[in-house]
Amino acid sequence: MIKKPNQKLRLLIVIGLLTIFTLVVIVRLAMLMLQEGRSSSVDVQTIERGSILDRNGRILAIQMQFDSVTAWVPHIKDTEEVAQLLAPILNEKAATLTQKLNDTTGFVVLKRQASLTESNEIRRLLNEGQLSGISLQKSSGRIYPEKQLAAPLI
Repeated sequence: MIKKPNQKLRLLIVIGLLTIFTLVVIVRLAMLMLQEGRSSSVDVQTIERGSILDRNGRILAIQMQFDSVTAWVPHIKDTEEVAQLLAPILNEKAATLTQKLNDTTGFVVLKRQASLTESNEIRRLLNEGQLSGISLQKSSGRIYPEKQLAAPLI
């Protein structure tokens, strides 16, 4: 089987185009990797989940923004004092909070999905400088107003 000159030319053109395409992809990847510290044009956004409704329009699940109460234990000077301040706000026993803080040497979540009242009270104490090592971190979660209604489906 004798190859015609046109077939060889076509093969060289296809190989050349694939090589150029591969080089462009590699250069773009290198540029993205080297721009890590700089602000890039790619904007990462969180996707908000929509509400789940039943056929009558009642809300079965809704997306909400919450604060999680977290602690960085190395920055806490007196764990018992912090636990005494947080216990009435978070409706926890001071001994339980002290144990949580003493059981770890790093990061610990004290309460997920804190209510708005709890967040505001903790924010006030943070602004006064009474809760060193404690922070509020934004998180999102679902609320199920109808509790057990359609729970296996949701």
